[in-house]
Amino acid sequence: MHIPLSAERLAALRAFLERSPDAEALPGGEYVVDLFEREVPLSLELQLTPDGAEVTAAAELAFDEAQDGWYLSGRVEDERAIADALHEIP
Repeated sequence: MHIPLSAERLAALRAFLERSPDAEALPGGEYVVDLFEREVPLSLELQLTPDGAEVTAAAELAFDEAQDGWYLSGRVEDERAIADALHEIP
């Protein structure tokens, strides 16, 4: 799904993806980023476009205390929730 972003928001997102230890650049200009600090943590796969971000996958993250690790707990298809997450990134 395509999420439109202003030039300013797109520049901030690009800077965040380049500096965050929770983001990984993939071939072809794609990124995977885990947003652990949100009320409902998300993992996103996305590619930046000239006018926004093309989100190819989104999932909620949950923490398993017994395994001491995070796991994907369910798909997110709510475009508004994904857009909100992209706009909340510092």
